[in-house]
Amino acid sequence: MKYLYFHGGPGFNANPERNILTPIFEKNGLEIAFWEEPSVLRPDGPAFVAGENCFQNYINELEKFFKKEIEGQNKVALIGHSFGCHSVSHLALNFQESISKVYLIAPDLDLPAADINMLTIGRDDYFNNQEIKAATRLTEILENFDGKMTEELEEGFQLLLSNPRFLGYYWKNLEVMPNYFSHYADPEYGFDYNSFVTMRRVQAFQYPNNSSIEAHLILGSHDNIISKKNERKLVNQYFPQVIEHIFEDSAHYPHIEEKEKFINTILGLAQSADKSAFQRV
Repeated sequence: MKYLYFHGGPGFNANPERNILTPIFEKNGLEIAFWEEPSVLRPDGPAFVAGENCFQNYINELEKFFKKEIEGQNKVALIGHSFGCHSVSHLALNFQESISKVYLIAPDLDLPAADINMLTIGRDDYFNNQEIKAATRLTEILENFDGKMTEELEEGFQLLLSNPRFLGYYWKNLEVMPNYFSHYADPEYGFDYNSFVTMRRVQAFQYPNNSSIEAHLILGSHDNIISKKNERKLVNQYFPQVIEHIFEDSAHYPHIEEKEKFINTILGLAQSADKSAFQRV
């Protein structure tokens, strides 16, 4: 079976996973292809469209990639990480007959909850390091937060990104992080901030309801970026046939921090929650 991987973001790309996961998949005789979102940083990839048409262009390119990769396949399996789970959900809604199962890794389907968690982590870090001005501003942004991508929230994200300590909160095993981020070093695989802001402003994903596709929810035990409770609820709503896998030694990147356990999960060898009954919340 072929696997299609959808990276987190928006604004990021799949270059780290391509370099880290491809050898493991190939070693186990599995084929995997990686989606790359539209970006001005990659002129040879899907073209980025700014403004109000950004999201529709994203969807058009997403579906184009999917249709190309399923040629000659009976069914494919989808793997989404973080924001990539929105893309997986869209495809599951519109192409159910072509999908055997989905793997949702640390999904942030509840974006406002994830935003609150990120802002709170950033605020507390600034306070703990006596950077009171930034901490106070993040406190104000949290108080005014309404779940939308406003100019004020964008300012909050800029404060988070300017903190060299912030990305460390996405990981339990900090020694794994440098290798992962080294794959963003090439300018064409850098963070596309314009894509991030624009997509967050205009994205309007639709989701399946009570899909018959088998789903695997993969969560890092130490992940404080997403709301695990909210994500469980949404995943159970979208994909009632869900099996949950907890990676005890991971945070927001369980497929990287525990990549051997991840491939074993893909191969069906890992111990999951009771497989005789689907988990519900």
